[in-house]
Amino acid sequence: MTAYYNELDPKAAAWLRQLIKNGDITDGEVDERSIIEVDGSDLRGFERVHFFAGIGTWDFCLNNAGWSGPVWTASLPCQPFSVAGSQKGKDDERHLLPHFLELVEQCRPDTIFGEQVESAIRHEWLDDLQTNMEREGYTVGHCVLGAHSVGKAHIRKRLYWVADRRASNAKSCGDRGGLRQVSNPDEKQQAHEKSRENQTEQSVN
Repeated sequence: MTAYYNELDPKAAAWLRQLIKNGDITDGEVDERSIIEVDGSDLRGFERVHFFAGIGTWDFCLNNAGWSGPVWTASLPCQPFSVAGSQKGKDDERHLLPHFLELVEQCRPDTIFGEQVESAIRHEWLDDLQTNMEREGYTVGHCVLGAHSVGKAHIRKRLYWVADRRASNAKSCGDRGGLRQVSNPDEKQQAHEKSRENQTEQSVN
């Protein structure tokens, strides 16, 4: 099994290479390019793909959980949505969800895990993620957990999400036509209803 680690920060990338060398995380390649420069063809042959890999926490946890099979993870930048930042939201150049979704559309991994700051929800980040994932045939689940949930002395809530293509029995990409940012409530509902219709048609066929 080989893994792909995408990490822009040189210090974190060096840490990843050392962890790989030590055998603490899955053997693989560390790519220090921006996700904007990555193409789907760069990811072929990797069973695990980690974007914004940090110090390999997702891979370490997957190993501890006994995960087997292909999987992607993504800890997309939180700065555009964090209460500690300027909260420019989708207008922030560090809002990289659209680029990530383009790669998902190209490669269509079976399972994806990710996390984001809770405050991204009110900027409709989760709506955009779920709407686009469902249009690609994924079933999406999410929850908000705080550090206090695992016995820590602070709250620090995070949004955790998972998208699984197998859960929806998807056989095709469904209703494509490019990635979208959805802000109108009626349009969101219509998109979700269209996704359910597509999945029903696929299961019947």
